[in-house]
Amino acid sequence: MPLVLHPGHDLHDQTGEANEGDPSEMNDLADKQDALTDKARKMKPRLRRTLRKWTRILTKDLTPEEEETLRELLDKMTANAPRKGGIE
Repeated sequence: MPLVLHPGHDLHDQTGEANEGDPSEMNDLADKQDALTDKARKMKPRLRRTLRKWTRILTKDLTPEEEETLRELLDKMTANAPRKGGIE
């Protein structure tokens, strides 16, 4: 399944559906979505289309196994990112 990168390091499949993850992260995402302005909400579909296109360009020559490795590595990297505030 092709990967699609989204802001916040979330990985989605090509349909835009989020992969299963930590439920607390889902709550954080819901809080962020509630904070969006009307203008930002209107821009989301265009941004998602652009990110899907860019991801297809970046991953076009990867095998399914390489995509899975990439997913695993990005998950590890995301776990290292500070949740709030600056660098620790």
